[in-house]
Amino acid sequence: MKSTTIRNTQQLLKLNSMMASLLSCYASQPIKISGLLDYLHKHLRVNIIIPAVTFGLVYFLVDPCLYHKITSFPQTDDSLLLYQTSPRSSLLVPYSLNHDTLLKIRSINVRKWQQLHQYEQEYSEMGVDRRNNLSLEEFFDIYDGKWPVLLTDVVDKWPAYNWTGDFLNQHYGQEQVVMKAIDYHLDAAISRVFSDAYQISGDPLDQDGLTNAISLAVPLYRFYQNTENAHPKSWTYVEDELFIPMRPELRKGIGNTEYLQEDFFQLFPEDLRPWNAMLLWGTKYSRSSLHMDPYNWTGTNAVIQGHKWWKLYPPGQDEYLYIMKDRRSGFPLNCYKYNSVVDAFDPDLTKYPRFKKAVSIVFEQLPGEILFIPSGWFHQAYNSEETLAISSQVMNRNNYRVVLEEILKVGDIQRDSLPSDIDLMSPEQQVAMHDIAKLSVHQI
Repeated sequence: MKSTTIRNTQQLLKLNSMMASLLSCYASQPIKISGLLDYLHKHLRVNIIIPAVTFGLVYFLVDPCLYHKITSFPQTDDSLLLYQTSPRSSLLVPYSLNHDTLLKIRSINVRKWQQLHQYEQEYSEMGVDRRNNLSLEEFFDIYDGKWPVLLTDVVDKWPAYNWTGDFLNQHYGQEQVVMKAIDYHLDAAISRVFSDAYQISGDPLDQDGLTNAISLAVPLYRFYQNTENAHPKSWTYVEDELFIPMRPELRKGIGNTEYLQEDFFQLFPEDLRPWNAMLLWGTKYSRSSLHMDPYNWTGTNAVIQGHKWWKLYPPGQDEYLYIMKDRRSGFPLNCYKYNSVVDAFDPDLTKYPRFKKAVSIVFEQLPGEILFIPSGWFHQAYNSEETLAISSQVMNRNNYRVVLEEILKVGDIQRDSLPSDIDLMSPEQQVAMHDIAKLSVHQI
């Protein structure tokens, strides 16, 4: 095998993925650059030649659980140290997402794009950027796992972008959908509007933070017939996670998206894999609960028709959000649910006074846009008109550690049952490890 010489900054940055697996072996000790270069040359046959005049800062950028920064690069100084500045990410000890660290990573990556790439893009620190023609590298560096973003040139390429209420009613009107209904006089509303519905939950769904709400299964045409009969305190919302996945012809309508191609959930056994592509079809005034997604995954929401308003709450505000305790998802591979009792679009500040201290990012999502919501962000959506959308999720290099922690946190899989060398495995190996699948199947 021939030796490869790396002579410039761009080539050096391409070592990122290789460096990620190498450096993840080190949990807390600073590493001498000389030893690192020796390792690359001995085991990977790579030489790194660094001209002093080329740059003053070089960053090795890896997943948000682990980032490394090389500063003040001299021409030859073997005493230069490579510091790990993020928390330990060992699976053998409890881990919590550190939003401040993620913001530092994002800030470093912004400087990389502005300095090394001579990039003039302005990145919002208080709102949500609308982007198109976004490279996968920039997506991973600036947004994924760190900050929400709206992409405007993805959904309009999907066949599903042509879906309408008429289309769904014409082809699937007799088929059942799962929806929630809210009305001040709920019993009367159900008997009046949904005479052939059957109730899924026996009690109002106040556990979702929305009072006077129940979950129903109804023929789709019944929902469709009443989409115009909505009021601020009386509305309906289809939230069906199986409707699209159980119909391959609909699933094919969701185009391949490069930003979602790296999905470690696909490494789970099929019977443990969470359903993807939830149908969201709401009347005017309908809304989700204020919540954080299961497994603390990265969530997406693609609007096909209509408009959504969002309130997103950066991590670190749990004390203001009145989160219900010890709720579980009920998924085959269990995890906790994180739902607030507060309706962020109509909060009762007399009942929940601390909520007024919560800081949110508020914005409107337009048709044809897809929103990426990072791990750790509580959020609530509000449909300002009849809106058709599709939500999905992803686990990748930037959030896999958070997702695995949510699985371990429940206790169905004991941390001390993990292999002692698990931290030396690649992220894919950790996620796909057969021991986790075996333990989960036997213990749930």
